[in-house]
Amino acid sequence: MRLAPLAALALSTNTALAQGGDGAVVVTLSKPASGPAEAVVTLRTDLGAPSLTLREAIGPGTQTLRVALPPLPRATHSVQAGLVENGRITAQGAVQLVEGRIGLDFETTLHPDLAVSFADYWDCDNTQRLAITRSDNALSVVMDGTTTEFQVQNGHYASSDGSILAFGDNRATLGSVDADTPDVTCAPALFRPLFPLSAAAHDDSWRIDLDRGTAVISVPGVEENGLADTGLLISARRDGSVRLRSRELTLDLTNTRCRSPRTGLTYPFTATLDAQDTDVAPEGCAGDPLRLLSDTEWRITSLLGQPISLAATSELTIKLVDGQISGRGPCNRYVGTAAVDAGRLALRDFGTTRLSCAANLRNIEMRFLDAMEAATGFDLSTADMLTLTAGPIPVLTASPRPAQ
Repeated sequence: MRLAPLAALALSTNTALAQGGDGAVVVTLSKPASGPAEAVVTLRTDLGAPSLTLREAIGPGTQTLRVALPPLPRATHSVQAGLVENGRITAQGAVQLVEGRIGLDFETTLHPDLAVSFADYWDCDNTQRLAITRSDNALSVVMDGTTTEFQVQNGHYASSDGSILAFGDNRATLGSVDADTPDVTCAPALFRPLFPLSAAAHDDSWRIDLDRGTAVISVPGVEENGLADTGLLISARRDGSVRLRSRELTLDLTNTRCRSPRTGLTYPFTATLDAQDTDVAPEGCAGDPLRLLSDTEWRITSLLGQPISLAATSELTIKLVDGQISGRGPCNRYVGTAAVDAGRLALRDFGTTRLSCAANLRNIEMRFLDAMEAATGFDLSTADMLTLTAGPIPVLTASPRPAQ
């Protein structure tokens, strides 16, 4: 096992949140801003949707900035701060929970390695979000599940349908070639930090655990001295991949789902290792499987092979947030814990309310909770249909629940 540093430059923030208009986020930069920059503070719901985003310009020479907060939206679950420079998030803090801590101070540190991402994200004034990946002289833009390719043309980017995408002053504008004014204006958006993150071989022959500023490396044949001297250098070009490299190894992460043949779990990222003086298999998976299930509320469509058809007032639902699973059955609400333990999905410690209901509905509810406790893995289809499995056997299926 080898411990190696990750190359990073730290910025720091101290945050204070309060119900009402007296709260503020005080951002302190480790060195004065040298160009056009913005401090960004984002409040989110428990499903990860932004409930409020605040932006404050930072002029050249600024080192400390106070961002005043209005009354917090009732649905606020977490807070995150970041720094924008030249249209890109260059440093972020960890996501911190707000619930139950209103009026208390939050302290966080902005790290460049927490701003590592596969794409740049932009929030637009029409409530849409763009995910932009880059390649040589081209952009791939995902909006509402649709991907559009843009090519460099006369100082901006143009698509085959006549759309124009231009960048400037920490903003992006999207419009048509014939329009006098842009249709949409977008600003850089904070995103969930990639680190901490673990990557492991399909056959478990190697493993790399990445945290803020350090990496714990278990790769046969990799020497400690070289890693201690050079560490792992992060390269995140926002082209859909992230590369970490030293003299001894290169780890490539791509933003494509990966199913482990050993555990049967689906992971959010694919990992490929290239290491000197070792003959281990390069293929592996990376990330937290539960990340794929978060930010969505799921509605059960079948249970133990039988279709579920219930009224909207008694549907079965699943929601995973911060290691907790919750939702409702046809009669009662429930809560439990969600984790990945030794490569297996573990949904445990369920508790429910105790409302009375018809015997047939109570029977469905008990079978639903039993199925979740039996689950050891899951799979997601390309259409985002969720299947929980007990070994190779499907125990329930679910689809994203429409927003209410």
